[in-house]
Amino acid sequence: MPKNTKQQIRRTRQNKTRAQNAVGTSSVDNVRAVRKFMVFSKLPIENSNSEYAYGIKAFNVSGQGSPIADLLDDYGRLYEQYRIRRIIVRTTPGSGYTNDLRLKTYVTARVDVDQQFAETNISNLKALINAENSVTKTLIERGNVLLCDFKPQCRINSTASLPVLPNALQFYPIGDYPTHIWKGAIVGALLPEPSIGLGLSLTLSAEVDVEFRGRVTNPVLFTSEHLNQDVPPVQPDQSGDLASLKNGLLTGALFPISGFTFNIGNIGHSVTAAEALDCVYRDQSTMIKYVITVYDVENDYWGAVEEVTL
Repeated sequence: MPKNTKQQIRRTRQNKTRAQNAVGTSSVDNVRAVRKFMVFSKLPIENSNSEYAYGIKAFNVSGQGSPIADLLDDYGRLYEQYRIRRIIVRTTPGSGYTNDLRLKTYVTARVDVDQQFAETNISNLKALINAENSVTKTLIERGNVLLCDFKPQCRINSTASLPVLPNALQFYPIGDYPTHIWKGAIVGALLPEPSIGLGLSLTLSAEVDVEFRGRVTNPVLFTSEHLNQDVPPVQPDQSGDLASLKNGLLTGALFPISGFTFNIGNIGHSVTAAEALDCVYRDQSTMIKYVITVYDVENDYWGAVEEVTL
Protein backbone atom coordinates (compact mmCIF):
# COMPACT_ATOMS: atom_id res chain seq x y z
CA MET A 1 0.00 0.00 0.00
CA PRO A 2 1.50 3.45 -0.95
CA LYS A 3 2.64 5.73 1.84
CA ASN A 4 0.41 8.52 3.12
CA THR A 5 -2.64 6.58 2.00
CA LYS A 6 -5.28 5.82 4.56
CA GLN A 7 -6.61 2.33 4.45
CA GLN A 8 -10.27 2.23 3.56
CA ILE A 9 -12.17 -0.02 5.94
CA ARG A 10 -15.62 -0.87 4.72
CA ARG A 11 -18.30 -1.42 7.29
CA THR A 12 -19.62 -4.87 6.65
CA ARG A 13 -22.43 -4.72 9.15
CA GLN A 14 -24.49 -1.91 10.56
CA ASN A 15 -26.35 -2.39 13.77
CA LYS A 16 -29.31 -0.07 13.42
CA THR A 17 -30.64 0.76 16.86
CA ARG A 18 -32.29 4.14 16.29
CA ALA A 19 -36.03 4.43 15.76
CA GLN A 20 -37.56 4.34 12.30
CA ASN A 21 -37.97 7.76 10.68
CA ALA A 22 -41.73 8.25 10.57
CA VAL A 23 -41.65 10.38 7.42
CA GLY A 24 -38.78 8.58 5.68
CA THR A 25 -38.81 5.29 3.82
CA SER A 26 -39.83 2.11 5.61
CA SER A 27 -37.25 -0.65 5.94
CA VAL A 28 -37.32 -4.16 7.34
CA ASP A 29 -37.31 -4.24 11.15
CA ASN A 30 -34.32 -6.50 11.86
CA VAL A 31 -33.76 -5.34 15.43
CA ARG A 32 -33.56 -8.56 17.45
CA ALA A 33 -34.75 -9.37 20.93
CA VAL A 34 -33.45 -12.43 22.79
CA ARG A 35 -35.20 -14.51 25.43
CA LYS A 36 -34.07 -17.63 27.26
CA PHE A 37 -36.56 -20.42 27.95
CA MET A 38 -36.16 -23.73 29.79
CA VAL A 39 -37.50 -27.00 28.38
CA PHE A 40 -37.57 -30.29 30.31
CA SER A 41 -38.01 -33.91 29.31
CA LYS A 42 -37.09 -37.32 30.64
CA LEU A 43 -35.00 -40.19 29.35
CA PRO A 44 -36.57 -43.48 30.47
CA ILE A 45 -34.30 -46.49 30.86
CA GLU A 46 -36.75 -48.94 29.34
CA ASN A 47 -34.77 -51.77 27.77
CA SER A 48 -32.01 -54.23 28.71
CA ASN A 49 -29.89 -57.10 27.50
CA SER A 50 -27.89 -59.63 29.50
CA GLU A 51 -25.33 -56.96 30.44
CA TYR A 52 -26.91 -53.54 30.71
CA ALA A 53 -30.14 -51.66 31.18
CA TYR A 54 -30.34 -48.72 28.78
CA GLY A 55 -32.47 -46.08 27.12
CA ILE A 56 -32.24 -43.71 24.12
CA LYS A 57 -34.14 -40.51 23.36
CA ALA A 58 -34.14 -37.89 20.59
CA PHE A 59 -34.23 -34.57 22.39
CA ASN A 60 -35.61 -31.87 20.09
CA VAL A 61 -37.50 -28.65 20.75
CA SER A 62 -40.98 -28.94 19.27
CA GLY A 63 -43.11 -25.91 18.50
CA GLN A 64 -46.11 -27.82 19.86
CA GLY A 65 -44.38 -28.66 23.16
CA SER A 66 -44.69 -27.03 26.55
CA PRO A 67 -43.83 -24.29 27.42
CA ILE A 68 -42.52 -23.20 23.99
CA ALA A 69 -45.97 -23.25 22.35
CA ASP A 70 -47.50 -20.98 24.99
CA LEU A 71 -44.54 -18.59 24.98
CA LEU A 72 -44.38 -18.31 21.18
CA ASP A 73 -48.12 -17.71 21.06
CA ASP A 74 -47.69 -14.85 23.52
CA TYR A 75 -44.70 -13.32 21.69
CA GLY A 76 -46.58 -13.64 18.39
CA ARG A 77 -48.61 -10.63 19.48
CA LEU A 78 -45.48 -8.48 19.33
CA TYR A 79 -43.14 -10.11 16.77
CA GLU A 80 -43.55 -11.61 13.29
CA GLN A 81 -40.47 -13.85 13.04
CA TYR A 82 -38.37 -16.01 15.36
CA ARG A 83 -35.56 -18.55 15.45
CA ILE A 84 -33.94 -20.72 18.10
CA ARG A 85 -30.28 -19.76 17.92
CA ARG A 86 -28.77 -21.98 20.63
CA ILE A 87 -29.66 -25.01 22.75
CA ILE A 88 -27.69 -26.30 25.75
CA VAL A 89 -28.65 -29.78 27.00
CA ARG A 90 -27.93 -31.00 30.53
CA THR A 91 -28.99 -34.02 32.57
CA THR A 92 -29.48 -35.04 36.21
CA PRO A 93 -30.67 -38.25 37.93
CA GLY A 94 -34.42 -38.58 37.70
CA SER A 95 -37.24 -40.84 38.82
CA GLY A 96 -36.23 -43.96 40.75
CA TYR A 97 -32.56 -43.06 41.08
CA THR A 98 -30.53 -43.83 44.19
CA ASN A 99 -26.98 -42.75 44.83
CA ASP A 100 -25.78 -46.31 44.11
CA LEU A 101 -27.44 -46.27 40.67
CA ARG A 102 -26.05 -42.81 39.97
CA LEU A 103 -22.50 -44.06 40.46
CA LYS A 104 -23.04 -46.88 37.93
CA THR A 105 -24.69 -44.85 35.17
CA TYR A 106 -23.03 -43.69 31.95
CA VAL A 107 -24.67 -40.99 29.84
CA THR A 108 -23.80 -40.61 26.17
CA ALA A 109 -24.98 -37.90 23.77
CA ARG A 110 -24.34 -36.42 20.36
CA VAL A 111 -25.64 -33.45 18.38
CA ASP A 112 -27.69 -34.68 15.41
CA VAL A 113 -29.66 -32.13 13.41
CA ASP A 114 -30.50 -34.49 10.55
CA GLN A 115 -31.51 -38.15 10.75
CA GLN A 116 -32.17 -39.39 14.27
CA PHE A 117 -32.34 -43.11 14.92
CA ALA A 118 -33.59 -43.04 18.48
CA GLU A 119 -35.36 -46.40 18.80
CA THR A 120 -34.27 -48.12 22.00
CA ASN A 121 -32.25 -51.10 20.81
CA ILE A 122 -28.68 -52.24 21.32
CA SER A 123 -27.60 -51.44 17.74
CA ASN A 124 -28.65 -47.80 18.03
CA LEU A 125 -27.00 -47.54 21.46
CA LYS A 126 -23.68 -48.84 20.11
CA ALA A 127 -23.94 -46.51 17.10
CA LEU A 128 -24.56 -43.58 19.43
CA ILE A 129 -21.63 -44.40 21.71
CA ASN A 130 -19.21 -44.78 18.80
CA ALA A 131 -20.22 -41.75 16.69
CA GLU A 132 -17.45 -39.24 16.02
CA ASN A 133 -19.10 -36.37 17.90
CA SER A 134 -20.45 -38.39 20.85
CA VAL A 135 -19.51 -37.73 24.46
CA THR A 136 -19.80 -40.25 27.30
CA LYS A 137 -19.92 -39.07 30.89
CA THR A 138 -20.85 -40.21 34.39
CA LEU A 139 -23.32 -38.48 36.68
CA ILE A 140 -21.80 -36.10 39.21
CA GLU A 141 -22.76 -35.89 42.87
CA ARG A 142 -24.08 -32.32 42.82
CA GLY A 143 -25.36 -30.21 39.97
CA ASN A 144 -26.00 -31.36 36.43
CA VAL A 145 -23.95 -32.77 33.56
CA LEU A 146 -23.43 -30.67 30.44
CA LEU A 147 -23.96 -32.83 27.35
CA CYS A 148 -24.55 -30.69 24.23
CA ASP A 149 -24.18 -27.07 23.15
CA PHE A 150 -25.27 -26.43 19.57
CA LYS A 151 -27.13 -24.33 17.01
CA PRO A 152 -30.26 -26.28 16.03
CA GLN A 153 -31.74 -26.79 12.58
CA CYS A 154 -35.45 -26.24 12.00
CA ARG A 155 -37.27 -29.07 10.25
CA ILE A 156 -40.85 -28.51 9.13
CA ASN A 157 -43.43 -31.30 9.28
CA SER A 158 -43.15 -32.11 5.61
CA THR A 159 -41.91 -34.93 3.40
CA ALA A 160 -40.45 -32.43 0.93
CA SER A 161 -36.69 -32.07 0.68
CA LEU A 162 -35.68 -28.84 2.39
CA PRO A 163 -32.34 -26.98 2.16
CA VAL A 164 -29.86 -27.07 5.03
CA LEU A 165 -29.20 -23.42 5.83
CA PRO A 166 -26.93 -21.89 8.47
CA ASN A 167 -28.75 -21.35 11.73
CA ALA A 168 -28.29 -17.56 11.50
CA LEU A 169 -30.45 -17.53 8.35
CA GLN A 170 -33.27 -19.63 9.77
CA PHE A 171 -35.91 -17.08 10.74
CA TYR A 172 -39.48 -18.33 10.42
CA PRO A 173 -42.96 -16.79 10.70
CA ILE A 174 -43.85 -17.08 14.35
CA GLY A 175 -47.45 -17.98 13.53
CA ASP A 176 -46.27 -21.27 11.96
CA TYR A 177 -44.51 -22.53 15.11
CA PRO A 178 -46.78 -25.62 15.54
CA THR A 179 -45.22 -27.11 12.38
CA HIS A 180 -41.60 -26.54 13.49
CA ILE A 181 -39.20 -29.02 15.08
CA TRP A 182 -35.79 -27.67 16.07
CA LYS A 183 -33.28 -30.55 15.94
CA GLY A 184 -31.51 -31.65 17.98
CA ALA A 185 -29.59 -34.17 20.00
CA ILE A 186 -29.71 -37.86 20.80
CA VAL A 187 -29.12 -38.87 24.42
CA GLY A 188 -28.61 -42.38 25.79
CA ALA A 189 -27.91 -43.89 29.20
CA LEU A 190 -26.74 -47.32 30.38
CA LEU A 191 -25.86 -49.01 33.64
CA PRO A 192 -24.82 -52.60 34.48
CA GLU A 193 -28.11 -53.51 36.17
CA PRO A 194 -30.15 -55.45 33.57
CA SER A 195 -32.83 -56.46 36.09
CA ILE A 196 -33.67 -53.07 37.60
CA GLY A 197 -37.12 -53.07 35.98
CA LEU A 198 -39.12 -50.10 34.76
CA GLY A 199 -39.54 -46.70 36.39
CA LEU A 200 -35.95 -45.49 36.19
CA SER A 201 -35.23 -42.31 34.17
CA LEU A 202 -32.95 -39.32 33.79
CA THR A 203 -34.16 -35.72 33.72
CA LEU A 204 -33.08 -33.74 30.65
CA SER A 205 -33.11 -29.95 30.55
CA ALA A 206 -32.54 -27.62 27.62
CA GLU A 207 -31.57 -23.97 27.89
CA VAL A 208 -33.13 -22.47 24.77
CA ASP A 209 -32.10 -19.06 23.39
CA VAL A 210 -34.79 -17.62 21.11
CA GLU A 211 -34.45 -14.54 18.89
CA PHE A 212 -37.41 -12.44 17.77
CA ARG A 213 -37.63 -9.71 15.12
CA GLY A 214 -40.23 -7.79 13.11
CA ARG A 215 -42.06 -5.88 15.83
CA VAL A 216 -45.78 -5.36 15.30
CA THR A 217 -48.59 -3.80 17.30
CA ASN A 218 -51.72 -5.85 17.83
CA PRO A 219 -54.82 -3.98 16.63
CA VAL A 220 -56.84 -5.32 19.55
CA LEU A 221 -55.00 -2.85 21.82
CA PHE A 222 -56.77 0.12 20.26
CA THR A 223 -60.30 0.29 21.62
CA SER A 224 -61.09 3.85 20.52
CA GLU A 225 -62.18 4.94 17.05
CA HIS A 226 -60.45 8.35 17.49
CA LEU A 227 -57.02 9.32 16.13
CA ASN A 228 -56.60 12.71 17.83
CA GLN A 229 -54.73 12.59 21.13
CA ASP A 230 -57.03 15.14 22.80
CA VAL A 231 -59.78 12.50 22.79
CA PRO A 232 -58.98 10.08 25.63
CA PRO A 233 -59.15 6.39 24.71
CA VAL A 234 -62.26 4.67 25.98
CA GLN A 235 -61.70 1.45 27.87
CA PRO A 236 -64.52 -1.06 27.34
CA ASP A 237 -66.81 -1.64 30.27
CA GLN A 238 -67.66 -5.07 28.87
CA SER A 239 -65.57 -7.15 26.48
CA GLY A 240 -64.72 -10.70 25.46
CA ASP A 241 -64.62 -13.02 22.49
CA LEU A 242 -67.37 -12.90 19.87
CA ALA A 243 -68.88 -16.16 21.08
CA SER A 244 -69.63 -14.58 24.49
CA LEU A 245 -71.44 -11.69 22.79
CA LYS A 246 -73.50 -14.02 20.62
CA ASN A 247 -74.35 -16.38 23.50
CA GLY A 248 -75.31 -13.47 25.75
CA LEU A 249 -77.75 -12.13 23.18
CA LEU A 250 -79.18 -15.56 22.32
CA THR A 251 -79.72 -16.61 25.94
CA GLY A 252 -81.28 -13.30 26.99
CA ALA A 253 -78.50 -12.25 29.36
CA LEU A 254 -77.99 -9.33 26.98
CA PHE A 255 -81.14 -7.77 25.53
CA PRO A 256 -80.84 -6.05 22.10
CA ILE A 257 -82.22 -2.52 22.14
CA SER A 258 -81.33 -0.92 18.79
CA GLY A 259 -79.18 -1.39 15.72
CA PHE A 260 -79.39 -5.18 15.51
CA THR A 261 -80.51 -5.44 11.90
CA PHE A 262 -78.61 -8.70 11.36
CA ASN A 263 -79.03 -12.30 12.49
CA ILE A 264 -77.49 -12.56 15.96
CA GLY A 265 -76.53 -16.18 15.30
CA ASN A 266 -74.10 -14.97 12.61
CA ILE A 267 -71.99 -12.95 15.06
CA GLY A 268 -68.39 -14.03 14.62
CA HIS A 269 -69.02 -15.27 11.09
CA SER A 270 -70.76 -13.10 8.50
CA VAL A 271 -71.57 -10.08 10.71
CA THR A 272 -69.19 -7.21 9.89
CA ALA A 273 -67.89 -4.38 12.08
CA ALA A 274 -69.95 -1.87 10.09
CA GLU A 275 -73.12 -3.75 11.14
CA ALA A 276 -72.20 -4.38 14.78
CA LEU A 277 -70.68 -1.04 15.82
CA ASP A 278 -72.99 1.39 17.64
CA CYS A 279 -75.53 -1.34 18.41
CA VAL A 280 -77.14 -0.87 21.83
CA TYR A 281 -78.02 -3.67 24.25
CA ARG A 282 -79.05 -3.94 27.90
CA ASP A 283 -77.34 -6.15 30.48
CA GLN A 284 -80.30 -7.85 32.15
CA SER A 285 -78.40 -8.45 35.41
CA THR A 286 -77.81 -4.72 35.98
CA MET A 287 -80.34 -3.15 33.55
CA ILE A 288 -77.53 -0.90 32.21
CA LYS A 289 -77.40 -0.10 28.50
CA TYR A 290 -74.15 -0.51 26.56
CA VAL A 291 -72.96 0.57 23.09
CA ILE A 292 -70.70 -1.74 21.06
CA THR A 293 -67.59 0.29 20.18
CA VAL A 294 -65.18 -2.51 19.19
CA TYR A 295 -65.93 -5.44 16.90
CA ASP A 296 -62.82 -7.27 15.62
CA VAL A 297 -63.51 -10.52 13.76
CA GLU A 298 -59.86 -11.26 12.98
CA ASN A 299 -58.78 -11.13 16.63
CA ASP A 300 -62.11 -12.56 17.95
CA TYR A 301 -62.78 -9.60 20.23
CA TRP A 302 -65.57 -7.15 21.06
CA GLY A 303 -65.99 -4.31 23.53
CA ALA A 304 -68.78 -2.06 24.71
CA VAL A 305 -69.08 1.06 26.84
CA GLU A 306 -71.95 2.24 29.00
CA GLU A 307 -74.41 4.41 27.10
CA VAL A 308 -74.36 8.02 28.22
CA THR A 309 -77.66 9.84 28.03
CA LEU A 310 -77.57 13.66 27.99
